[in-house]
Amino acid sequence: MLVLENLSFGYTDQLLFKDVNVEINRYDKIGFVGRNGSGKTTLLKIIAGEIDDFYGTRIINPNIEIGFLPQDINFIKEGESAFSLCKKAFSHIENKFDELSRLSSQIEDPRNQEQYDRILSELSVSDDVEFEHKIKIILSNLGFLQSQFDKDLTLLSSGYKVRAFLGYLMLFKPDILILDEPTNYLDIDAIKFLLDFLKSYEGAFIIVSHDKQILDTSTNKIWDLYAKKLYIYNGCNYTDFLSRKEQYLTNLEAQAKNQQQKIDQQMKFIERFRYTESKASAVQSRIKQLEKIEKVEIPRESNISFAFHGSTNQFSNILSCENLTFGYNNEENGNILLDNIHFSIIRDDKIFLIGRNGIGKTTFIKLLVGELQPKRGKVTRHNNSKIGYFEQNNTFFTLENTNLFDYFASSDFAASMSLQQIKSYLGQFGFSGDDVYKDISVLSGGEKVRLLLAKILYPQPDILILDEPTTHLDIATKEILIENLKSFSGALFIVSHDIDFISRLANKYITIINKNLVNLDNISDYFLLKDLSKENVLRIKNKDNKENSKKKILSTNKRQQIQKEIEEIELQLKDIESQMQKLQHQFSMQNDYESISNLSSEYKRLENKYENLFNRLNELEQMLN
Repeated sequence: MLVLENLSFGYTDQLLFKDVNVEINRYDKIGFVGRNGSGKTTLLKIIAGEIDDFYGTRIINPNIEIGFLPQDINFIKEGESAFSLCKKAFSHIENKFDELSRLSSQIEDPRNQEQYDRILSELSVSDDVEFEHKIKIILSNLGFLQSQFDKDLTLLSSGYKVRAFLGYLMLFKPDILILDEPTNYLDIDAIKFLLDFLKSYEGAFIIVSHDKQILDTSTNKIWDLYAKKLYIYNGCNYTDFLSRKEQYLTNLEAQAKNQQQKIDQQMKFIERFRYTESKASAVQSRIKQLEKIEKVEIPRESNISFAFHGSTNQFSNILSCENLTFGYNNEENGNILLDNIHFSIIRDDKIFLIGRNGIGKTTFIKLLVGELQPKRGKVTRHNNSKIGYFEQNNTFFTLENTNLFDYFASSDFAASMSLQQIKSYLGQFGFSGDDVYKDISVLSGGEKVRLLLAKILYPQPDILILDEPTTHLDIATKEILIENLKSFSGALFIVSHDIDFISRLANKYITIINKNLVNLDNISDYFLLKDLSKENVLRIKNKDNKENSKKKILSTNKRQQIQKEIEEIELQLKDIESQMQKLQHQFSMQNDYESISNLSSEYKRLENKYENLFNRLNELEQMLN
């Protein structure tokens, strides 16, 4: 379907990758791996036809449809909703209905009658006629509430845009589906839904992902972009690829060693008899033989490594919650998100909080670290325990005009460190030499995670609280993080949707059901319980607490309160939408930097306010449902 021949990209003296020769066939299920910054996204864009300034040849069957999901979506038009975007996948069905309508007004013409019958027959056997129902199923499984189907995507966060476009591609079903880190904005339920979709996908796909479960259970071929070359491993998943790559490199090293031994033997002969007239012919023959040898090249990439340790404290109790209750308004009992939680964390705990988006995972974390205050109850830090907190949407990830050395040195604890001590410490996290003066904006996702970990780990915390720490990592960096977390001398409390990451670290699993924490035996338990009623879940998991096993029903009065707040928020959202649209118009009228900067700041403020209100609306609707 598509062929790349002798393809290279970059500058002559600094190619990103070179001599790529690959063919994509109809039933290829390709997992694409490689270091952050190795050029995976660039190669995907070349395949998708979005980059054309490369060396080499790209050949594609003109009848082939390609669908490409990038990591960031910036092409959604104003007014486009998730539902209207997904509806475009069925434009061929809508066109047929339009044609039927046209033909019905001219049905007296026999030719029109014949065409009308043909289209009607095509529609009668098409699975896509009920496409609105399909759209709703896809969007719901990707984490959209029904009230979000028709919201303007340009006013929502990147995660909503990416999920909406993924939904469109899943409905469109191109011949070649290209997905660049599709799980970055998906929760654990949506990842499972995507995995099931990929397992049964009838076309070809290429997926870049740090999720080993997806790479192991849905692929039949691995592309490895390694040391500027693309290596193809046919008929294998990711785990098979690892062993085959290791064997390949081992064989290559043996070949190189054997070749060098032969070269050394030839060189000894040449040096020994270089000035012996009777051997001159033999010497020249061997020199020519050496000139013809193609040296066995062993591909190498610099190793990325970092290491960290936790506190040297030995006390057991670290954090506990008593009667922890939280809601987003000032009423004593109204609109509660988390209710009457009793929970404790001890030194050896490696706890993972799992579950779909919107159930209160990040809210719970912010209560633990003190960024939010409970409505009732308390969080206690025992023994003055120190917390290292990795925030999911840290503003650090979008910092500009700040280098990583200055960012680290701005910490309170760094005031007592010398220049050399800071450089030495950053070196433990893979930053050496002039790398410490790199601007944060040019760092890869993995580098940013390492820098943030360096900052939160220096005070030797007793507990690490990490909210989605693997989102920006490649597989190699994630592996190093896992090994460090395994040996961390303290407690772990982590929110993650990465099943491989969870299963290799966790010794306790919890989720939030009916506003309370529920203990799970394992990840499979979560998917099993998800399909049961809340009442049954609580009865199974909290046998010792009959009161908690009863399903909580909102009173009529509380329903009215929630409905009233929903209506108020919807009015506020409409007002903000109007203000943002006016600002967008004003942008186009300005040409001086100061005015544009002021407008941009105001737009960002409104955007943040809109997203906060929108998240609150989601929570209220979930309570109502």
